[in-house]
Amino acid sequence: MNYSEIPFEVKLLLDANQVLTDEKQLRSDQVNMENQEIEMIDILFLDSPDLTLYQNGWIIRGRLKPNKDKWELTFKYRIKLPESDDQVVALEQALLAADTLGFDLSDPNCEIELDWSGEQKTLSLSYKVNIPIASPDRTEAWRELIMQHAPKPLRLQKWEGLDIAELVHQLNVLGPIRAQKSNGSWHGIKTCVESWYIKNGTIVEISIKAKGGEDARKKREQMKQQLEDKKLTAGQSFSKTQWALQRLIRPNLFSLLQAGGYNLYFRHAHPENTRDEHAPLSETGQEQARKMGKLFVDRQIPIQFPVRSSPINRAKLTAEIAFGEQQIQL
Repeated sequence: MNYSEIPFEVKLLLDANQVLTDEKQLRSDQVNMENQEIEMIDILFLDSPDLTLYQNGWIIRGRLKPNKDKWELTFKYRIKLPESDDQVVALEQALLAADTLGFDLSDPNCEIELDWSGEQKTLSLSYKVNIPIASPDRTEAWRELIMQHAPKPLRLQKWEGLDIAELVHQLNVLGPIRAQKSNGSWHGIKTCVESWYIKNGTIVEISIKAKGGEDARKKREQMKQQLEDKKLTAGQSFSKTQWALQRLIRPNLFSLLQAGGYNLYFRHAHPENTRDEHAPLSETGQEQARKMGKLFVDRQIPIQFPVRSSPINRAKLTAEIAFGEQQIQL
């Protein structure tokens, strides 16, 4: 498939405050779409607590449309096109990378598309199946279905030594998200506006389909100019999926600590007795302090020295054993 023929989906983020009413409906005075059809969709994602799939280019997503009894389960892999003045060569490099990863580009079940989101172009390879599962909270059932339908490239990939079965065992259902999708024609271009609602935010994206790079460029320029003239663009460039996962995932404590910026307070380790402020730590307490210091090293949690300690002996000894005698300020 070459750059002049590959299907494109061109996407731009819209300013939700400008294009949605207080009731979260599309404002017709701002985005006046002809022949508009609106449908509500439930969307969920499956990933590990550390977003292992997403960080490695994979998205596993379920979509449930109105009056349907089956979820559309999508396995999507994304390859960012390298920055290049020659987009033909960039696409060829991305397709070669996909082939190396085990994707059969001639497989009719593998949908190939270039996603042009903001300024970034990404090769998207997707497999879709319909699955008869009704409840998004049945995590084990989702895991079994993923094992049953996972495409070959997903099965072949390794994640820090984990195979596909071990990874799937770690996956959780994230969502569902309530989405509103409006399909119609805007300024003569077949257009879709999709709004996702999560309790702590809303994101709105407008998208158009195109065939080949030149068609995509022309339609994108026309859409972008019209939106910027009305000051409707969000001025940001990231995917809806990235936005949603960052809000749906329950933060991992150690991931937060690794980013730094927190004040951490510790009670002293176990002393021989608590009646005498000069009492040393017990053997159990010394082991507790050593483990605490080792935890910071093993988890790569940044420490700003000196570590501050109460002068009471049990606190001072805890800090010295954990972080080193020369690193403590009383």
